[in-house]
Amino acid sequence: MRSSPARARCASPVPPNRHPTGDSQPRLRKPAHRAGRPAITNGRPAGGARPANKGPLAHDLQAAINLQRAGRFDDAKRDDAKRLYNEILAAHPEYPGALHFLGVLAGQHGTPEAAIDYLTRAIAINHRNPAYHYNLGLAYQAAKKPNEACESFKRALEFDPTHVDALKGMGGALLALGQLDEAEQYCRQAVERVVRRSSGRLGIRARTTTSPPCCWASGGPRRPRPAPARR
Repeated sequence: MRSSPARARCASPVPPNRHPTGDSQPRLRKPAHRAGRPAITNGRPAGGARPANKGPLAHDLQAAINLQRAGRFDDAKRDDAKRLYNEILAAHPEYPGALHFLGVLAGQHGTPEAAIDYLTRAIAINHRNPAYHYNLGLAYQAAKKPNEACESFKRALEFDPTHVDALKGMGGALLALGQLDEAEQYCRQAVERVVRRSSGRLGIRARTTTSPPCCWASGGPRRPRPAPARR
């Protein structure tokens, strides 16, 4: 028995280059989580990739960061943050995020040599994060090593040329080396970028402070200062 034309049309498959909604290209959906994903080994998934941003590992790291920020005026919370970082590293010795923030914590405690050790280990695992190089530059500055600080700030600027704090740090390191003209150039670039960024966001020129996540020079991210009222 021959089927009716209407039923035949309904049974016809959708062409591969057409979506049932009528779009020319199919709408792609993010793949759902599958149980066969690589397990994390030594803080990194199998195959050498960095650990995912979600999961218990990242949750513990964020908890330690929150304790570190709250511990600026509370030694007990700061000690809890250090303990949690060490627990993360005991289970995942090559987790760069924990190494980085433990180095920041060491710098905040006034032990720049320990900070240099932790931050150097973090950079050996993930060398493309400008915050790692910036905080290493701060550690070298605190250790009275301006040449090494210049190299670290320069690396941070290679990965993020708009890093205002790295520009300021570079100017300070060059000033310590007696290179006044070069230091002035970097400081001027930092001021120009702050003004340009403020003007673009607020439509006027306003002072603002910028800081990478949890650098020990600032103790944590700061909010921009409110713009002055127009007269």
